Amino acid sequence: KNSTYNLACGGYKSYGAKECSNHFIEYDLLYDVVLKEIRSLICLTDKEKRNLILQAQKAEKSISDNSQVEGEIKKIRERMSKIISLSKKIYEDFYAGRISKIMYNNLSHEYESEYIVLKKELNALSAHTKSDLSKENNFETLFALLENIIDVSELTPNLLKKLIDKIEIGQGYYSKKSDGKSVKHQNIKIYYKFVGEIKTS
Repeated sequence: KNSTYNLACGGYKSYGAKECSNHFIEYDLLYDVVLKEIRSLICLTDKEKRNLILQAQKAEKSISDNSQVEGEIKKIRERMSKIISLSKKIYEDFYAGRISKIMYNNLSHEYESEYIVLKKELNALSAHTKSDLSKENNFETLFALLENIIDVSELTPNLLKKLIDKIEIGQGYYSKKSDGKSVKHQNIKIYYKFVGEIKTS
């Protein structure tokens, strides 16, 4: 009946502070923020879109240079190949009676453990070398969706499902202004389909 209501954390309501904090937000405020953000994305220029892609690529890099990544991948693959050779060698030594069973088991376990760790590192680095292209393709997909949106006068379930993956509401806190009135501060993170959070400013 024309009254504003709050959206509250379900985890806190169900299980209390042991599950989550008592963060909440006014429905009207969240509605206005999301609508404003979607409108700002639709109005992006080609240059601003390219800058977003470049920023995302830069933020995603854990290693500064792809040549460095490729060098690390080469070293890991060489070591993995070496471990395979060493594993074959100790098996032959054990079979020929040149090393004991205890020595064989210890070395075998050591090589196997190292190989597993290297395999995980290789997968992570290999994914990193592909991240730039995939990030750009993901942004292009989102921008294509935005171009097909004409009416953004209001939020609709279809619009939200098409563009937004999730929204995170942070714990709010209050501060007093010079006139003595309290003002609420709160972080709102919008994660879009394909690309995640976008920072336009």
